[in-house]
Amino acid sequence: EEIRSKKEKRNILFTPKLTFGYAMIFLAVIGLFLFIYPRVNISNTFKKKKYNQCLLTLIDGKAYLINKQYKIISELKIGSDINENDIIKTERESTIELQIGEESVIRVKENSIIKVAKLFRDQELEETKINLDIGKILAKPKNLTEGSSFEIETNSITAGVRGTEFT
Repeated sequence: EEIRSKKEKRNILFTPKLTFGYAMIFLAVIGLFLFIYPRVNISNTFKKKKYNQCLLTLIDGKAYLINKQYKIISELKIGSDINENDIIKTERESTIELQIGEESVIRVKENSIIKVAKLFRDQELEETKINLDIGKILAKPKNLTEGSSFEIETNSITAGVRGTEFT
């Protein structure tokens, strides 16, 4: 009889209504835990490449963001964010200035096409690379820390600097 009463007690605890209730309580607890527990930022889980900021700070005339086929994507305006791999074209009698990071400046003269090839920054280390397709630029990079680089590349040469000015 004791065995039967234990079975009966067990059957009372696991009736279909109670089993459904237990499942709902379990799901509510899991849902509450997931809602309250701080969410994990998946983008920080994977090592993401860090970019230095590049901002258009001066424009005199017209300049455009273009694609690889030299087709205009959009006209640039003061305050435009410039990203890695963006290609910029200045028109006749036009000049723009790009501020890279906090201190480096590049002035792109008229009838020029540049590609912002690299804008890397990780704490004190910075790597900037600008490809000059055609035209003229004036670069004023900041004093770089050990291991950092600032390069201007053309079809025929690559110039690297450390805290000086060159055209």
